[in-house]
Amino acid sequence: MPDDYDVSSVDSPMGRLSLHRMYEFEAYTHTGRMLVNGRNAERNEDGRIVRHAIIGLTMFESKMRDVWADVSRSNPFAFYWLQKARASLEEIHNTVGDALDRTEEQLKDQGFDLENFPRPDPHETFELKIKTGIGWDAADLVRDVDLLESAMLFLRSAGEISNDTFQVEYKRFRKLARKALRSCMRYHHFPVNLDDYHAQTDTTKEAIQRLGDVPARILELDPSSAWFGPVIVDEDGKALPTESAA
Repeated sequence: MPDDYDVSSVDSPMGRLSLHRMYEFEAYTHTGRMLVNGRNAERNEDGRIVRHAIIGLTMFESKMRDVWADVSRSNPFAFYWLQKARASLEEIHNTVGDALDRTEEQLKDQGFDLENFPRPDPHETFELKIKTGIGWDAADLVRDVDLLESAMLFLRSAGEISNDTFQVEYKRFRKLARKALRSCMRYHHFPVNLDDYHAQTDTTKEAIQRLGDVPARILELDPSSAWFGPVIVDEDGKALPTESAA
């Protein structure tokens, strides 16, 4: 197993994380700002959690850097985490995309679309340094959730949707986005590659004990297919049926 990274890349998990791209994100809603910044857990005097932590985009991208780097080393546990994160982001982004399509139809009734409907100045503008492709996908999801809520706020002000509908919908999509960003959690770096896994080295056994085992189909992946290939597990990590079995 190589002990250094010879390739730098943002688009593909192929090496050392020395490159980055700047992502300018304008948060027009409190939700958008929260989904970028996240929130620390709050405890009372007895040490009990009274408000749970929120994993924001910045923490998601930071935690996924270990996964991204380990994928480049053919670490099957990293393959698994990347696939689970992809599954969660894709499923939830598709749901948000469908809602944006419906919302745009309502905006058209007011003479606008998603590009030009009236909205106030951004609450905050973030300059985000993103080093992973999965981080870029997460940023796109957060942007679209912020856009969706902004559009719903306008439609509420125009009388197109009721406040009750707005309250239900914005909370629903905020919750979905938070769920997607939690997919980065629990990963821990172990210096393991596919050969180590098949040999069941001591480090592999330690990784299995801490992270759980991986589905057999994950062992068929390589760094390229883990990212560019089809998603073969669901967001809970369960293997999806093959085409022949579907």
